[in-house]
Amino acid sequence: TAGTWLHVVTVYDADNVDWSGSTAMNFVTLYVNGIAVASSGQNNPGYKAIEDRAAPPTVGSSLSGNFFKGEMAGGPLGPFVTHVALDATQVGNLYQVGRTILAP
Repeated sequence: TAGTWLHVVTVYDADNVDWSGSTAMNFVTLYVNGIAVASSGQNNPGYKAIEDRAAPPTVGSSLSGNFFKGEMAGGPLGPFVTHVALDATQVGNLYQVGRTILAP
């Protein structure tokens, strides 16, 4: 819904990837408002491996050039990357913090 604040988190858990020839999306979970809504525990050949560092990472766009047409929070509540995969509790806690500060 237009004008609705959403907290979106994608977690890539590289510790659970089978690296024996795996170049596809494994163990990625999408959270919306602190709830896991989709995940992949298997290879998906359409996915471009995160480990391919030929181009800098982007937030809010796709490989086809489509860009997110909304607004993102800035500062410490804006887009960020962690050095470890967050678990469901940690994602839920981040949602609660963001909701308290940003949501109407």
